[in-house]
Amino acid sequence: MGTGETCWRLFLEGDDGAFDEVVRLYRLPLIRFLTSYLHDPAAAEDVAADCFAYLLAHPKRYDFRTGLKTYLFMLGRSRAIDRLRREKRLVLVEPEDPVLFSVTEEGPETLLEERERRQALRKALKALPEDEKQAVQLVYFEELTYKEVGKVLKLGARQVDNLLTKAKRRLKAALREMGETQ
Repeated sequence: MGTGETCWRLFLEGDDGAFDEVVRLYRLPLIRFLTSYLHDPAAAEDVAADCFAYLLAHPKRYDFRTGLKTYLFMLGRSRAIDRLRREKRLVLVEPEDPVLFSVTEEGPETLLEERERRQALRKALKALPEDEKQAVQLVYFEELTYKEVGKVLKLGARQVDNLLTKAKRRLKAALREMGETQ
């Protein structure tokens, strides 16, 4: 059982500080994920706050059958889609600065190459179809399992695997075209 679930159990047993730990663990990842739907960090923060308020108001609705992070992402996705329906728009953007490569201290040339790689990766991610972009974000940036991503996106684990396979193929081709890979 993960740390979030442990904290939630402690909260249910009366430890109010454990809820603060749940918020600390999942607030920023949830906001990043919601920003990809809403294209508005302030709206993403509002929806995330709503998710935590819902969790606090209905503590028994989370039943530990899924991870707490997965549950919060499912709540968040549902609320973000509802908000977008009200606003009549749906926009998905990539994470602001995906960190897939480690920055070294070998000198300015290395830092420049690193920046160019990140820019190329951002551009390649932006060009992905929306469903592939979501799957990549949830698996590689939010570190959810395929099963958890499937629950969030309402897909089977095999469908998530297929999306990621297609996304990796597209990213590799795009980066090759940009001269970023061998």
